[in-house]
Amino acid sequence: MSAIYSYFFFNETIRGRKLYGLIIGFLGMIPILLTTSSTEQIMGEISFISLAEIAVIVSVALHSYSWVVMRKLVRDKSYSPVMVNGVTMAAGGILALLTSMITEGFFPVTNAVPFAGWLAAVIIISNIVCYNLYGHLLRRYSATFLSFAGFLCPLFAAFYGWWLLGEKITWHFYLSSILVFIGLYLFYQEEKKKLQESENM
Repeated sequence: MSAIYSYFFFNETIRGRKLYGLIIGFLGMIPILLTTSSTEQIMGEISFISLAEIAVIVSVALHSYSWVVMRKLVRDKSYSPVMVNGVTMAAGGILALLTSMITEGFFPVTNAVPFAGWLAAVIIISNIVCYNLYGHLLRRYSATFLSFAGFLCPLFAAFYGWWLLGEKITWHFYLSSILVFIGLYLFYQEEKKKLQESENM
């Protein structure tokens, strides 16, 4: 999705190793999409893709668009990544709170103290550290590369599920991991070459 947006907004085309890396990484996600849990079957499916996975695909499309817009603001308009991140997180938080109030009631939390602690940890790690780092990296790397690196998220989620919760990891995880790492490596090699060329100019 980021590659498509970057083509229309920044006239960026993907050729050579980048294209091969992107295709291999995308193919690497197919084994995980082919697996189905009982929860997904209850929620409904269209062919082999569950409704939850379709919702995630739509979410990814919108999320990728947001990174392209952030790159435009940070790189082209010279806004601070911290300022852009702060405004988007505040707006997103207000919208999430309103959605929660409509669907779950005013305050659906039963254990407020542990909830507050975990919420603070998520805010610090995800919103303050990671998203600001992501915004900073957009000054150097393309939105497509950083979005492509996001392919690692479900793989890490599966790893942490195995490590912390004792969840079973199937062969799909290993095949997907190998293909995504190969694709990401090829894409990064081309990205690095382009960075070196721009620094030498």
